[in-house]
Amino acid sequence: MPQPPVLNNLFAWYDSSAVSGLGDGQPDDGSLLSLWVDLSGNDRDIVQATAANQPLFRTASPNLLTYNQGATGEDGAATGFGANDRVTAGSLIAGTSSPSPEYGAYRVEWQTDTGTGQSGILTSGTGTAGIPVTGGATYTLFASMRTDSTSSRTARVSLRGWKSDGTNPATLTTSSISATINNTGWTVLTGTVTLPSDWAFVSFRPDCSNPSTGEKFYLDKCGIFAGTVTSWVPPVTLLNGRPCVQLDGYRAALSLNATIARPSTIYIVRVDNARLASGTRYIMDSSAAGVIQPISATNLDRIGAGGSASGTATAVGSGSVSVYDFNSTAMRVYVNGIAGAAGGGATSDFNRINIGSNTVGGSGCSSVSAVLIYSATHDDTTRQSVQNYLGERYGITVV
Repeated sequence: MPQPPVLNNLFAWYDSSAVSGLGDGQPDDGSLLSLWVDLSGNDRDIVQATAANQPLFRTASPNLLTYNQGATGEDGAATGFGANDRVTAGSLIAGTSSPSPEYGAYRVEWQTDTGTGQSGILTSGTGTAGIPVTGGATYTLFASMRTDSTSSRTARVSLRGWKSDGTNPATLTTSSISATINNTGWTVLTGTVTLPSDWAFVSFRPDCSNPSTGEKFYLDKCGIFAGTVTSWVPPVTLLNGRPCVQLDGYRAALSLNATIARPSTIYIVRVDNARLASGTRYIMDSSAAGVIQPISATNLDRIGAGGSASGTATAVGSGSVSVYDFNSTAMRVYVNGIAGAAGGGATSDFNRINIGSNTVGGSGCSSVSAVLIYSATHDDTTRQSVQNYLGERYGITVV
């Protein structure tokens, strides 16, 4: 693996293509990651001993849904789901956090209108805008569901299909996978379906039979997988086909007690899987009061707490090389080479390396590919050389 072009003052270097170190084997796709090895030679490996706080190591993208369909609405609005039969107008809510979600920080909620019939939601993208599939093939479906009713309900998940020209086949719905759900916890619906031979596109449809008027249902951890699989994983975007470390938008983090003194420059390559409707998620976190740290909120790359600076936003699902320049007089963020507004000087040092956040509800909803930390401020020439190296490695255009 090529080294960064600048090695002077390299404090720590994490690359997702070698989370276990150079020359060592990599974990399997979807594995919980407890260790990310520092490649700088400074032995600053970052760790997470608590399984509930461990991010996922990703090497493939088998879940055919988008992130906001498969992980259900991290951004609070663009869930990828649209209301269908027996759903109260305007009641489809994403980004809600109570009851506690199955994965990450949020899940989808919807409310029934008149009771009798089916309460359902249907993924966006009907016809040729649906999810491409192979007619006659077998797929595994996943969904976690629950109700707010004290009565048990029969929930189901199924696919709806279209031919290659976007017209409806004679049969619209495959055999459904059903289970009894209640209000005491999440029930996982999973099973395989074999598609009709003339299907070319599908939408994903969870619903529940005979609900009461105004009854609420909740959805999380959805998936469509080719073949027969036994474990759910969220959708993921792999930059240039390379692995990544996927943060859940809740409390996933890897940490090391190591002070990063000012001045310092931090480079982070990542994909924002979704953006927040409100609140703050930390891409890199510190427990020191008033520390300046990279965050991602309200569609911007930012440095916040104790001062602020902001940079250009990138589209959800697109890769970015973000540079955070910390010094005693001013701070600046660069996103894919574009400089953002300068902010006030940093007020304290980082007191730990913390990719993500151990604070519940504080971790970024991102997939991180690389982090380089330098214990120095970089001039434009130095910064551009490191940015270009990262851009070429991960297939990101840096100006």
